[in-house]
Amino acid sequence: MATSTITSSASSECWNIVLIEDNQDLVRQMEEFFARKVIAGRRLRILPETDWDNAFRAIKERKADLFILDIYKGPARLGGERIGESVLAEIRSNGFVAVVLHTNLPEGLDELTNEFIRLIPKTSGLTALAAEIEALFETKIPQMHRAITHHLDRALRDYMWEFVVQNWKSLSEIAGKPEFLRVLIQRLAISFSASGIDTVVSEVFPDVNEHRVAEDKVHPAEVYVKPPIGIDPVLGDVRLKMVGTDPEYWIVLWPTCDMVSTGGRVPKTSKALCVRAGLLSAFKECQDYTNSESGGTRKRLMALLKNERDVTPDRYHFLPGLCDVPDLVADFQDLDHIPLIDVKGWRCVASLRSPHAESLSVRFERYRNRIGTPDLDNEIVMKRLKLLVVESATEAVLPAVPAGGAEETIKPVAGSPE
Repeated sequence: MATSTITSSASSECWNIVLIEDNQDLVRQMEEFFARKVIAGRRLRILPETDWDNAFRAIKERKADLFILDIYKGPARLGGERIGESVLAEIRSNGFVAVVLHTNLPEGLDELTNEFIRLIPKTSGLTALAAEIEALFETKIPQMHRAITHHLDRALRDYMWEFVVQNWKSLSEIAGKPEFLRVLIQRLAISFSASGIDTVVSEVFPDVNEHRVAEDKVHPAEVYVKPPIGIDPVLGDVRLKMVGTDPEYWIVLWPTCDMVSTGGRVPKTSKALCVRAGLLSAFKECQDYTNSESGGTRKRLMALLKNERDVTPDRYHFLPGLCDVPDLVADFQDLDHIPLIDVKGWRCVASLRSPHAESLSVRFERYRNRIGTPDLDNEIVMKRLKLLVVESATEAVLPAVPAGGAEETIKPVAGSPE
């Protein structure tokens, strides 16, 4: 049976399981057993395959969600042909797919396994095989892989039709040049991460609504690069220092260019300025809100999260929690110049991505460079303004001057001398 059946319209409603097994009796048993099985909300579609090209094409075309692979060609025996090992290597070179190694002779195969390549002896039965498949789907990796590939296909489709075609007049000037490809890839990378992410997440976690982000906001996952790229410290690194069993979080404030050691370069500094970040839960605003939720406590906590506190708003900088990074607040009064070798030795749990790293740096510089001035005696100004108010009120009650400005003639009283 060829994997061309994967292209049928029903494949999106099933998990596509490519089965490489030369025992036809076992193939029939597995088809019958899994025909009634539902895993992660979908039925399993067993696709037996003996044509390696078709099997590898299913990986390249991202139409396989999982492979079940027999290691031995023919009966499993010591010294037998372990063709499955070369097939596994080909699978890894053609693309990504989770794999279950299914064999009668599992000895010596443990070194091939990891979180996404599982090993189950045939002697354990089909129920054990199904449990191993369920365990793989519980990791969400097959679901994530399918959702991401769908997202890439949609983004590429929309990008080519809605951006490249619509802007061809301006792009045609560089078409056919290497720069053109670079422009396309850079712009496409923005498209991949800028839109449609909620749709991808919903495909994998349909019952979770907390992940949805307002249109004009970003998710904490978009604030960080995680895991970090490279080995050198960079501006915005969140570094974890263990003091005994207690964790301390330090954020790198020093310019990245001074700390580069790759490519044979020597760092321009032996120390890096870092700011200590405390747990959000230790701040009064957070404790007041958790102890007594009200409009006032919520407003004060939100001001801290937005870096808009009423008092010294630039002193603190909030960093949202993500995975093993807790909600943190950096205090720009808690600084230290730390040897660069020590900073490199601390585990980097995440790095702030642009422009969030630059925002941290700008707020620190604004706080550090603030200028203190003597307080102006504003009572002097208020007294002057009060006089103006009094004068204005007095003028409002005075009688109006007659039109023309002429004085009135005083007539003598009858009987009085003129």
